[in-house]
Amino acid sequence: MRFLFSLALLSMLGTCHVPSLLAQGRDPKDLQPNTAPLGVINDIDVTVTDLTAEKISNPPKREIRIERLDEPLKSKLPKADPKLFEQKFAATLRVRIRNREKIIAQDENGRPPLLANLGSVTGTGSNYTNSYSISAAEFFTKVIAAVPTAGSPAKEEREFFFDPQVYGEMLVLTVLADQTLPSLGGQWQFTIFGTTPELVEKRATALLEILDRGGSQPVQLAIFEQRESLCTQIRNHQKMVEDANRAVNSLQELSKGYADFTPDMLSNLRVQQLQLEVDLAGVKARIATCDRLLAGNALKAERRGQLEDLKVAAEIEFAGYEARLMKSNEFIAKVKANVDLLGKVKALESVQSLSGDKIRQLESHIRSVDAAVRSFGPLPLVDNKITVQPLEWEK
Repeated sequence: MRFLFSLALLSMLGTCHVPSLLAQGRDPKDLQPNTAPLGVINDIDVTVTDLTAEKISNPPKREIRIERLDEPLKSKLPKADPKLFEQKFAATLRVRIRNREKIIAQDENGRPPLLANLGSVTGTGSNYTNSYSISAAEFFTKVIAAVPTAGSPAKEEREFFFDPQVYGEMLVLTVLADQTLPSLGGQWQFTIFGTTPELVEKRATALLEILDRGGSQPVQLAIFEQRESLCTQIRNHQKMVEDANRAVNSLQELSKGYADFTPDMLSNLRVQQLQLEVDLAGVKARIATCDRLLAGNALKAERRGQLEDLKVAAEIEFAGYEARLMKSNEFIAKVKANVDLLGKVKALESVQSLSGDKIRQLESHIRSVDAAVRSFGPLPLVDNKITVQPLEWEK
């Protein structure tokens, strides 16, 4: 449940709704993610990847540069509070919020797919709301709840960000969007206040850890869990295709012995079979008549000799028809055997085709999963830096 809940949370890091858009005149290269892509996209076999849950849970450590400025940061005092006057320093950082990939899998209850832009987090100074917006306090309260209890950040930093009174007073979130490259999403700018430069630096780095461990990682793990099931399905369908290939090859080898007995011969052979059966019935009747007449004693010797000759001729003719009928039946059996083989080959080819289509669908699904895992990676820190400077309150 924590993973699925976080999945919905981090999806809010997608397209943001903001009251004012600040165009940033930056080089497009500067907007590219500064982390290497996870996993290996294998165009030959997508089931092979070096991406693991362990790697997702332990991403490369962020390379953060702390920039100390002497110039004070001027900030409007939200209210006359002695506690705020004690805050003498500020840390500022920006993270890029990229548009997210759609997550295409449904859960076990068949609920609709989760989209990458379920909502947006509004800035702490914004009055803008809609049915999809969520406050920074609500967002961070839920994200912190998803952070594993073991490991960093420390309890003090967790409690700081868990306090809803912090947002808008001790922490200011400004949502920025880039009009020049809207497809890249935008930025969140965080300004955090504290009594010492060391404290604001610690809080700023803790904020990044909260976003990573309570937002990105649980979502990535939830998406990645889909992968093995999809890979298993691909392997099963690949085995079905391989088995079908072997069976088709075997049947085609067998069918070589029936190459001269094509399905279109069957109708003519059946007509021939029926005609032979009619002829056999006629000859059999002649033989029976001869036997009946020869059984009497009234026949003259000459007449008896004629009937015996007729019977012998009919018996010879009967033997010929019977032999032809047997051969005709043999041919019909071979044609039917060939038809049966061709039917089995066709059924197996259908299995090959359907499994091939399913494999392609599953491969596409896996690529989407891999893309979504990368898409929900740690939010890039702009310029990889946190700026620390004195704070000057303004009324």
